[in-house]
Order: sequence, then C-alpha cells, then structure tokens
Amino acid sequence: MKTPLVVLQVVAAVILLSGLTVFFSGNSLPVYNDPKAPEDLSHKLENLPREDRFSQWYHQLAQHETSHKRLTDLGRGLIALGLGISIGALFLHWLPKTNGKRVGVWIAAFWTILWAIKFPLTMWYYSVRQLRFDYPVWGDSIVIGVFQDFIAWVLGFIVLSILLAVLMIRHRFPVCVALRSPGSGWGWLRTIGLWLWMFLLAACILPAVGDGDEGMALSCTAAIPVILLALSAPEQRHNKSAHTNPLPASSRSFQELFNPNPQSENAPR
Repeated sequence: MKTPLVVLQVVAAVILLSGLTVFFSGNSLPVYNDPKAPEDLSHKLENLPREDRFSQWYHQLAQHETSHKRLTDLGRGLIALGLGISIGALFLHWLPKTNGKRVGVWIAAFWTILWAIKFPLTMWYYSVRQLRFDYPVWGDSIVIGVFQDFIAWVLGFIVLSILLAVLMIRHRFPVCVALRSPGSGWGWLRTIGLWLWMFLLAACILPAVGDGDEGMALSCTAAIPVILLALSAPEQRHNKSAHTNPLPASSRSFQELFNPNPQSENAPR
C-alpha cells in the first residue's frame, strides 16, 4: 500500500473508531429518563388540537430526553464519515490500476452506487427515529417522508449527473488527481463550478454527521474524489489533448498524494 493511502485510511480509522466510541457511549444510556414518557405524553396531549399536539409533543418530550439521541446520532455520523473517506481513498488508489481503460465507465458506476446507497440508508434513518419515538405516535407514517426523500434522490441523481456530464464537455476523466490551471474561458467557468460543488458537499457533510444521516455523510464524502477527478480532467481540442499549464510544484501536492503511479495519467484510454 502506498503511503498516501495508508495516511487516509488511518485518518478514516481514527474517525470511525471515534464514532464507535461515541455511539456506544450514547447507546449505554436510556433514550428517556422515564421509559414511559412517550406513551404518557401521548395520552396527555390527545385532546388538544392537532397543531398544538405536535408543538407540545416535541417541546415536552425533549425535557425527558437523555444524551442518547445526540451521542448515537453523532456516532453514526462519524462512522459514515470515516467509511466515506476510506471508500473514496480506495477508489482513487484503485483507479490508476485500470490503465485508463473505460475510466469514464468506472467513475459513472461509482457515482451511481453512491446515489443508490442513499435509499437503504434513508430507510434506516427514518426507522431509527420511529423506534425511539422522535415522531408522535399519532403522526403520519414514515412512508411519506421516505417516499419524498426517494423522489428527491432520484431527481438529484438525474439533474446532477447531467450537470456533471455538461461540465465534462471537451474534457476527459483522468485516472488520478492532478490539479491543473484551466486553459480557456470554459475551463475557468467549469473549475469555479466544480469548486463550488465541492464546497456544497462539505456544507452537506457537516450537519449530516451531527444529525446521524449516514446516507448523506457517506455518499457526499465519497463523492468528493469524483469532483477532484473532474477538476483534474485535461481539456480536449480537436480530439487532442489541450496544452495546459500545470500548477507550480508547490501546488501539486494532491497529485503526489493521490497518484500512486505518475505515469498512468498518460496511459492509453
């Protein structure tokens, strides 16, 4: 194993172990200081108007909560973050071994898997919260929330896949991360867009970790390598690689970090 991969896997392992520690620490606590609190509160509020019942449910139930929810959510989020870093690092390490053959197909498959994994993890997310009475017992079934999220994931997959394809116009996915200076106006426009996309992923990861949203934390973290590969894509002109200006040596640490085989970028595609 190459040193960069080892470093990233160690970071992932530390985060994962931290998540397990936090999770089991919270899991050792009861969800509520009174196990009958959800049932008693449900009977207490049953005669109130529906809107008042919902507001009072969340307000009063919180008074009976221990640190169980906060710690177990954070623990699951950290575990998902660690797994996302590990999976993304392994993908970047493995991709050059394809020697550039069908690299676009492999990236598309990886991208699709990251979206597909959201579906079972979304079911898990809602099921956990239903079991610990995060939702009122008289509330609607979690099926509605799950269905809405499923629709959002399908539409997100279609729209963002099309956007990624548009951003790859006149560019070809490389087999390793090697950030480079854009060589045209379109190159600068797509670079700005891809960096904004990566910042948006980071903005989604942070709250997802705290909320215990494993699907969002894992998939968004593992998607960052795809955006880095898109940023590293050389521009094609007249079916030939464009002359690009590589970044100064001091700015090419990502290439050295993720590229276990510097010669592989020039391998036939």
